Amino acid sequence: MIPAYDEPLEFAQAMLSSLGSDVLMIVVVNVPDHIDPQSPMYRRSKTLLQQLDAPNLLAVDRVNRPIPKNQGVGLARKIGADMALGYIRDSMIVEPYIYSVDADVELPNGYIPETPRADGTYLYSYRHVSTDSEVLRRAQLYELHMRYYVAGLRLAGSPYAFHTLGSTISVSAIAYAQVRGFPRRDAAEDFYFLNKLSKVSKIHLMGSPEIIINARASHRVPFGTGPSIASITEPDECYLSYNPQSFELLREVVDAISTNNEGSLGGPLR
Repeated sequence: MIPAYDEPLEFAQAMLSSLGSDVLMIVVVNVPDHIDPQSPMYRRSKTLLQQLDAPNLLAVDRVNRPIPKNQGVGLARKIGADMALGYIRDSMIVEPYIYSVDADVELPNGYIPETPRADGTYLYSYRHVSTDSEVLRRAQLYELHMRYYVAGLRLAGSPYAFHTLGSTISVSAIAYAQVRGFPRRDAAEDFYFLNKLSKVSKIHLMGSPEIIINARASHRVPFGTGPSIASITEPDECYLSYNPQSFELLREVVDAISTNNEGSLGGPLR
């Protein structure tokens, strides 16, 4: 399942060739409802919708029926994943798993496992690449920031110590239905989706295979990887992330909650 807003046809062709003919690819071609129908972004999305054609590809038209601005990519993901869930329910899709990716990724060999998985949520490992050295520098800074954040959460003993990228998620139909799908948000839909999933299913972190993300500056969403890459201007040594002490304080809170003893906190939170 892929949300596509202002994307070229080539991404679909590449994914179709890597997935094989026995995998259904659902592409939700969409535009926000505030965009001018005469704008280049709208016209490119319209063209993509008209060009998508393959036996195992289902193109969903949310260009002629634009998506509300504040529901954005979250609603686009939900539409595609809900459709996949319906096909699984009706036994039109045999494997009861839903895969969420973005148009800027390259799928590795073995992306779809040959043997069935247990119910739950699986997160693929990932890496950003770019032929533009400056874009790559910015993407790697942001990626290090995200990896550092997850490592800090793991150190603190947080149950949410996992990355939250919409293009790395695979979820069983049962778990997806239990949380009622992706939230309708214009950003951070993957974060809140995984937060809900962690309460009903195990989150499996996979070391391989690795998804390749083609880094790019983007303003399709109000915040996230694309806008962060676009906004980074400082040199490497000046790029800021979270204070390590914040994770130490978080660990005190997690320990206090797990022991049900607020008095075990070392002092007032600052």
